[in-house]
Amino acid sequence: MAAQSDALARSADVEVLVRRSMTKGYELLSLLTPPAYTAFVLARKGRGHLTVNRFLRANWIGGAAGCVGGGAFEYVRSAYADEVTIRRRRLL
Repeated sequence: MAAQSDALARSADVEVLVRRSMTKGYELLSLLTPPAYTAFVLARKGRGHLTVNRFLRANWIGGAAGCVGGGAFEYVRSAYADEVTIRRRRLL
């Protein structure tokens, strides 16, 4: 019974860490994508190709990629860590 309780606690800790990392990834790439996209379009295609629709699409795709990347990174990181390390990272 204790092993099952430990497994449930580890699963809950990993879930919290993955969700937190997904949020951080979304925030980071949502901040970095607009200036990077603007610089890319202006340098590559010129001012006429910069539209609001493309700008918002790039921001949405960047945020989604950050969410997926952050979650995947934390899941892999937590999969190879022991329970003490996971609990310590969750409580910080």
